Amino acid sequence: MTEGFLGRWSRLKQRQEEQAEPEQVAVDPEQIDVDAADTDDLAAEQALSDEVTAEVAATELPSEAEVLTDLDMPDLSTIHAGSDMSMFFSSGVSVELRRQALRKFFHQPEFNVRDPLDDYALDYSNPDKLVLKVGDKVRGWAQQQMEDAMQQARDALLQPDSTVTEGVTEVDEHLDSTKVDEADQLGKNESAETK
Repeated sequence: MTEGFLGRWSRLKQRQEEQAEPEQVAVDPEQIDVDAADTDDLAAEQALSDEVTAEVAATELPSEAEVLTDLDMPDLSTIHAGSDMSMFFSSGVSVELRRQALRKFFHQPEFNVRDPLDDYALDYSNPDKLVLKVGDKVRGWAQQQMEDAMQQARDALLQPDSTVTEGVTEVDEHLDSTKVDEADQLGKNESAETK
């Protein structure tokens, strides 16, 4: 049976570890003195950082005797946008009081602002109907066509009779071409139905 990927990887890894023996490095005595001085500086810095860490921990973290409770909390009506809410996260504060304080805090007007880039911030419950918009455009177009036709008719009535007869012949020619188009269309529809 052949070994799997992980078995082969493990075998090769173990072989590399066995072959890698720590080599003895020649050390200069001067290098040892420099390293010793560095370790003394590091030890001093470590001791100083430990003292600073202990001081910070003592000032930031209250001891078990100073754990705040519900009785130590301020009145919820005094909470405003600049209030320090960290005291409500003390282990002695009840979950219900914490929840009420956070609710009061985040219901302030400074936090009650919708993001203008939020897609769901707009009211989509009553959208404009596309049919109405298209209908308005068609009605406007038809109204414009009607007004143009009425204006041409008025102009034709006000001009002498020779131009009126020319206008009538143009309208007759237009009507005749429309009737031919309609007849062709009807013929196509009837032939399509019989198939």
